[in-house]
Amino acid sequence: MDQFRQDSLQMLSDRLQQLSDISSRFDALTKETEGKLHNVIETANVLQQKMSPINEQMESLRAKRKGYDSCRLFLKQTSSYQDTTEKYIQELKQSKISNVEDYVASLVKAKESLDFFATYLPQEKNAENLQYIITEGSKGLRDKFKELLTSITYSERLQPDKCLSLAGVGAVNLKEFLPKFSEKQLQELRIITDWLDSQGKTAEYSQVYVEVRSLSLCSSLKKFRDSLTGTVSTTFGTSPLLARRGGPRDTPSKVATLQRKMKSRPTALTQQPALFDSVDQSDLDADDVNAMLTAFLRMAMLESLTLPLFGFKFDRPQQLVDQIVAKAKENMFEDVHSFEASVRREFKQDPESLLRLVAVLDRLRHLRPDLSAASCPPAFKAGLEDLAKDMQTQARSSLEDFRDEIVKDGGGAGGGSGSGGGGGSAGPGGGIVGGGSGGASDLGVLAEVAGGRSLPPDGTVHELTLKVLKFLQQLHDFGDTAHEILAREVILGRQQQQHGGRQQQQQQQQKEKDKVLGAYLSQTLANLLRTLDSRAEHYSDPALRAIFLLNNYRYVQNRLERDKMTATVQAYNYEAIKFFEEHQNKNRQSYLNRGLQKCAAALELGGEVASVAAAAAASAAQPTVGNSSSGHSDGHSRRFGVGANSKHASVVVKLSEKDKALIKEKFKSFNEEFQAVHKTQVNYSVPDPELRQDLIRENKAFLLDRYAMFRDKYANVPFTSKKDKYIKFTKDDVERMLDEFFRGV
Repeated sequence: MDQFRQDSLQMLSDRLQQLSDISSRFDALTKETEGKLHNVIETANVLQQKMSPINEQMESLRAKRKGYDSCRLFLKQTSSYQDTTEKYIQELKQSKISNVEDYVASLVKAKESLDFFATYLPQEKNAENLQYIITEGSKGLRDKFKELLTSITYSERLQPDKCLSLAGVGAVNLKEFLPKFSEKQLQELRIITDWLDSQGKTAEYSQVYVEVRSLSLCSSLKKFRDSLTGTVSTTFGTSPLLARRGGPRDTPSKVATLQRKMKSRPTALTQQPALFDSVDQSDLDADDVNAMLTAFLRMAMLESLTLPLFGFKFDRPQQLVDQIVAKAKENMFEDVHSFEASVRREFKQDPESLLRLVAVLDRLRHLRPDLSAASCPPAFKAGLEDLAKDMQTQARSSLEDFRDEIVKDGGGAGGGSGSGGGGGSAGPGGGIVGGGSGGASDLGVLAEVAGGRSLPPDGTVHELTLKVLKFLQQLHDFGDTAHEILAREVILGRQQQQHGGRQQQQQQQQKEKDKVLGAYLSQTLANLLRTLDSRAEHYSDPALRAIFLLNNYRYVQNRLERDKMTATVQAYNYEAIKFFEEHQNKNRQSYLNRGLQKCAAALELGGEVASVAAAAAASAAQPTVGNSSSGHSDGHSRRFGVGANSKHASVVVKLSEKDKALIKEKFKSFNEEFQAVHKTQVNYSVPDPELRQDLIRENKAFLLDRYAMFRDKYANVPFTSKKDKYIKFTKDDVERMLDEFFRGV
């Protein structure tokens, strides 16, 4: 055991000794290695110090190489730009641009050359030439733009037949009227505008666009107007569109009329188009004005829709459209103002001419959907609204003048005496209608027809009544337009918007409209009837006075019913129709009390003949013994016992000379009065057949039986030996002559 320990210890001692030797050797090697490394580092530092100048030289060489390469490229570019500058100059000096794409490509290259020279060779002699060529090239492109735009614009210009299609009242699909361009044309235009945009010349070609499109618009409108009027113009100017008197209604059916007018004037369609020229006032009517206003509005809307088709980069396209339509709008509005002035002048002599202005307002009201469209130019819309406002003001003022002037020459006191033809009345307007202002009318035609000097000699319907009712009927036909004029509502503008809602609300709105128009109709009729009542006083014959008023009241009521104005008048005054009927009955009775009153009075002249009355009384007290089979005896003769076969009569009439003279005077007076009345009243006129027959029937009822009884009473009385001298008329004669009444002059 001890031995084992000793051996182990010996082994460990040996191992430790070996490790100690190894450590000594390792330390020696480490020191040796450190020395070598130190030498290497020192050597590397020395070498590094020696390589630094070489590195600097290499960097310098690399920089020089780069500069050399740049210089070579610059020299190459310079040489290229210098070599091709003359070529560009020659290409851009061409007077006509044959190929837009190549021309613009040359301009782009020239611009690159100019930019290069400006940056690197500002003293380059060709730089100035390039600048001039680029400037002139841009001008050339602008001219080419105008040439191309003019060519495609005028090739697609609206002809009169298409303008006529645009002029209708109904909705129009404007897309069907848009111009159609080829892709090549649009491509060339866009190439040009892209170049001009890059040069900051957008405003220049924008102005060219406005100029070309404006001239085309004016030309199309002028050609359309010439096709309507049959005139040909060759010089520029504004034209007073003075419309002659035309139909008051302007409806879609008028398109056919305009088409016929165009076809009947073929020469106007073949003339060179010009801008607006003067047109004689007789060449245009209200339908023409409406057609041109409508066509112009929709052509302006077409300009808004056409502009995006080109794809130009305009900043404010709507302003360009306003500029395009500005000149045509100016001319058109001057025409309409002249039209207004024409209506204003003619109104004093022909109030019906005002309806031409109402017709234009009616058309504008029907154009509200077009004016509300996004494509409607704002400036044009605003101008049209102002124009409509002016016309509406004039129309309303003239309508009020027409209403008020009717009564001026009619004696504003309002009504004749009760003993003469039924008397006057406040009229169907009720208390709202005051007395007339008196004095002379400012409307010449009303002064002429309302004066007593123009009273119809036969008592027929007065010319003033005919004119006023015709005017009111035509005004009434305009319906909502007439209401808006009278109610001072804005025909064009924000306030004209229709309010939707339930049916009950719409009905209430319609009632309010009818009430406004009904008030005007009622007040105008009240003034008319007041004038007629006053004028009737100029008739010296009370019967003719009554016939005159009866004719006029009847005519007014019939026209109201026939033209469907009754409901409108009653919306304002429900008692209006009752008023007419009462006054007709009053005047009818006035006539009946006067027309045959003298004839009836002649039959009663001097009262009863005593002896004849006594014979009649005695005859009544006993049976009749006359031959009942005699065809000459009637009820009255049998009653008095003095029939044709009175030889069997139980009573014989004995007349004194005084009685004979009285009977003769009765027959003579009746004959004279009836002949005089027949001679007079056969010339009276009652145009209404039903009224005429009613009056004749009432005349017969009033006179025939009276006369028959009178004649039968004295026919066989021996008051004279010459009865034919006094008994001139049989009952049938009187009836026949009464049937001849009211035939007119």
